[in-house]
Order: sequence, then C-alpha cells, then structure tokens
Amino acid sequence: MDKSKSPRLGRRLLVALIIFIGASGLLMKQLNWWPRLMPGVKSVVVLNLILPNEPIRLQQPFLVTVRLSSPNQAINAAGVYLQYDPQALQLINLDTRASFCQLYPEKKFDNQLGTISLACGSPHPGFKGDNTLMILEFIPLIAGKTSLVTRPETNLLAADGKGTNLLKEKPTAEISILTGL
Repeated sequence: MDKSKSPRLGRRLLVALIIFIGASGLLMKQLNWWPRLMPGVKSVVVLNLILPNEPIRLQQPFLVTVRLSSPNQAINAAGVYLQYDPQALQLINLDTRASFCQLYPEKKFDNQLGTISLACGSPHPGFKGDNTLMILEFIPLIAGKTSLVTRPETNLLAADGKGTNLLKEKPTAEISILTGL
C-alpha cells in the first residue's frame, strides 16, 4: 500500500467513524433508546403544582406555585392551561414576575369557567433549570375536596427550532379545604 494514501485513508475512516457515532446517537435519541442506554442522563421535563404546607382554610387566601424543571433541555415556550371548580375556588391573582418568559401572548383567567391560560416564551437560547412559571392566589369558597387540573393542551416546548413538546405528564393538585381556624 502506498504510504502517501495511508494518512488520507486514516482521516477518512476517522471522519466516517465520527459521523457514524453522531448519527447513532441521534437515532438512539429519536427512538427513545437514549434513556435506557444512558440512565444517568435525564431529558425529563416536569411541571409541578405546589400547594402550601399548611392547611387550606375556607375564605383564607392560599398560593399555588406552578414550577417547571428542565435540567438538561432548554425550553423557550410554555403553554400552561389549568382547570378548577369555580364553585369551590376563586382565583384572585396570577403572578408571572419570576417566570423565565419575556413574551406573553396569553395570560388570563376566568372565574366563571374555572380556567387559567398562560402562553409565554423567551427568545433563543431559552431556559434550562428550575423556574416558577406562575404563582396563583386562590380564595376557597366551600369546604371539602377539589382539584386543580392540568388540561391536555398544556405543553413545554424545546428550544430546538421544531417546537418539540417535552412535557410527558400533566399533574393534578388535590386540594382539601377545611372550615374554621
């Protein structure tokens, strides 16, 4: 074999190997093999509805924190749609000051329908980590059990240029409202 062709062949093999490894990694991610092969690497995005630690009492305002966690994947858009029983709860404030979002095409609630709608985003590169999307302040109207439900159209979109929805689970918060002090 000609020694002058040997370095070129070596470089070509190296380039081919790099392309193969890169393509294999992308394929494993697309086919969802990545989490099984790399269990320590999580690409999970979680939405949480966090209730107060103290008991919730009739006619006393309480806060629900809506938090997202995306430790490994940048997010640049969120559409969070929640439902509550308007006979049991009245929303008095929707606070987004701590959110990663900078643009809010939709930020509203309706106490007649019991709906909360938040659509927001941030320019590239988006956000990675933990963030409070919104803090909801409710007044309980009746004693008993009720819930705050994440509606199916809720999504958290990757900053990947494709709008990939990264949210797999839609949480529900079970709320127990007590009477008296």
